[in-house]
Amino acid sequence: MRIVVKKYKYVIFAMAIVLGLIFASFYQYYKDYYSYYPEYYRIKNHCTFDKEERPSYCNRFSSKENLDFYLENSDPVKRYQRLDVITLTSEIVENNIFSSLQIFSPLLIMIAVIGTIHSAFQSGMFKNYLLRMSYKKYLQQIQKTIFAVAFMMPLALIIVFFLSCCITKFNFNIDAETMGFAVYDAWKYHHFLLYGSIICIIQYLMGIMYGELAVLCCRKNKSMLVSIILGYLLFLCLNIFIYVGVYSILLNKLLG
Repeated sequence: MRIVVKKYKYVIFAMAIVLGLIFASFYQYYKDYYSYYPEYYRIKNHCTFDKEERPSYCNRFSSKENLDFYLENSDPVKRYQRLDVITLTSEIVENNIFSSLQIFSPLLIMIAVIGTIHSAFQSGMFKNYLLRMSYKKYLQQIQKTIFAVAFMMPLALIIVFFLSCCITKFNFNIDAETMGFAVYDAWKYHHFLLYGSIICIIQYLMGIMYGELAVLCCRKNKSMLVSIILGYLLFLCLNIFIYVGVYSILLNKLLG
C-alpha cells in the first residue's frame, strides 16, 4: 500500500485538490443561497404585525403584505424542496469555485502524469525497464497511466452529479420558476444525461491530449518543474490559438 501511494502520490495530490474544490463549491453554493436562514426565522418569529413592539430590523417591512411576500418567497425549506439535480449540478460546475478547473485541470493532469513518470525517464530506471520489456510495451504502460489520469475530470463531474442527486433526493423535476433563469438552455435540461455524457467524453479526450503533451515535455527536460511549466504554457498557447485564431478570426470570416 505504501509503495502504491509513493508511486502515485502526484495523482493522489491532484485528485485531492479536485475533491477539495468540489466540496468547497458545494459549501459556497450553500453560503450563497441558504446561509440567510437564521435571519429568515428571526424575521418570521419576531416581525409579525400583531406585536406592539418590533425589533428595528423589522422596519423594512412597511406592511403585512410585504412581510408575507418575503416569508413566502424566501422560505429556505421551500427553496430546498424546489431544488433539482440538474440545476444544482449546473450551478456547481458553472458558477462556483469548481469552474476554475476549466483552466487549471490541464495543470493538475500534467502534474499527475509528469510526477508519476518523470523519475523513470530521467534516471537509470528507464534503461532497466527496457532490459526487461520492449520499448513498445513500456510506452503502453505510459499510455495506461495517461488514460487513468485523464479520467480525473470526468470522475469529478460524476461526483458532482452524484452529490447533487443525494442532496436533492434525486429530484429531476425542474421548477417553472427555475427555468426562467436556467444556467443551460431548454434542450440541455431535457437531455441532461446525454449532454453530460458528451461533456465527460470530451473532457476525457482532452485529458488524454494534456497527458500526451506532458509526456512530450517530460522527455525533453530533465527538470520535473520545468516540464510541468512548459507543458502548461504550451496548453495556454494552444488555448489562445483556438479561441483567438479559430473562433474569433476564422468563424468571423466565414460568418461575416
